[in-house]
Amino acid sequence: MADNSWNGYEYNLLFECIGDGLYSDVARPLGCAAIEDSRALAIADLDNDGRLDMIVANNYDPPAIFLNRLKSAGNYLRVQLVGDNGQNPDAVGARVRVSLDEDGTQRKLTRWVEIGSGYCSQSDMRLHFGLGNADRIQSIEVDWPDGTSAEFTGETIAGICNEEIRINQGTGKIEQFKRGSVKDTVSQTGRPVAEFLVEKR
Repeated sequence: MADNSWNGYEYNLLFECIGDGLYSDVARPLGCAAIEDSRALAIADLDNDGRLDMIVANNYDPPAIFLNRLKSAGNYLRVQLVGDNGQNPDAVGARVRVSLDEDGTQRKLTRWVEIGSGYCSQSDMRLHFGLGNADRIQSIEVDWPDGTSAEFTGETIAGICNEEIRINQGTGKIEQFKRGSVKDTVSQTGRPVAEFLVEKR
């Protein structure tokens, strides 16, 4: 039992949803089942490649960073909201729904802009939508914290896939842009960054 720890050092777990409400622990085959006194988890696309990465905070140890290197990650869309209210520029509390057709199946994905997303941690406030095989979005709906809403369809979102967009409440428009990678800065935590397949550093 580690000092000042309720659980000591145990293998970390990573659960994959396999459908029908069932989950499977894939931490060991993916290379991220480290034995740590881990406390917090944050999710972000650190190198902006469309695949979500993990940062794990450990008690009395440097954080562990896992860079996602899975090849079969599917398509994605990342959305950043800009609120019109000067007191809530990050649009905390907003809801975004993305409708799409994946192999003939209609799907609607929902994400919320939230803070305090984990114990002693904060995940990326940009909203990540995993699109699977779908390469075309049918609509994007935004419910803003002040009760107003917006919907984008047709030519407004034509061709949007595998990229990051910014939706500005003030202008009512979608802005497309690319961020620079922070891959070269994530190793400044005192331990190497890892890739999970997974790469662990």
